[in-house]
Amino acid sequence: MSARRLIFIGDSLVAGTGDGDYLGWPGRLSLWAARRGHDVTCYNLGIRGNSSADILPRWRAEAEGRVVAGQ
Repeated sequence: MSARRLIFIGDSLVAGTGDGDYLGWPGRLSLWAARRGHDVTCYNLGIRGNSSADILPRWRAEAEGRVVAGQ
């Protein structure tokens, strides 16, 4: 099985704001996948208070900086 990079970009829900386990949705999904034998790396790029308008100018550069060419 090949390694997967999971990149989460979003707002407070992605960042995990208010999550007592400090995982947010990215951490929970990554933990679920790892427990099932998947080789995952999680990048949580959530920023509290971000809107779609805030995410639009940053998502591509942030994602591209975390993947290998050709992925």
